[in-house]
Amino acid sequence: MKRVLCLCLTASLPVVALAMSHGHSKHQQMHHHQAPTMTDSRQIVEFPAPVYEHTLKSMREHLEAIHTVIEAVAVEDYAKASTAAEKGLGIGHQHGPDGL
Repeated sequence: MKRVLCLCLTASLPVVALAMSHGHSKHQQMHHHQAPTMTDSRQIVEFPAPVYEHTLKSMREHLEAIHTVIEAVAVEDYAKASTAAEKGLGIGHQHGPDGL
């Protein structure tokens, strides 16, 4: 189970990091150049700049927490992994100490 968790987290990091490395306009441009294979009914949602930056900051904090969890699991420090997961990814992470 521990190996599966570690492998899943490790496999997802490059994809998330790549997505975060692109600017908002690059992301839009990338999708406009792809030839659709079927009708695409999705619509682009424009975030106000402060919301977009806050979202990126939050995603980066999550990646840091995942990195810490993976490092801790690799050395079998499960208490550290648990703490990092709760502090960096838990309910209270985004919503204050009471989860509000």
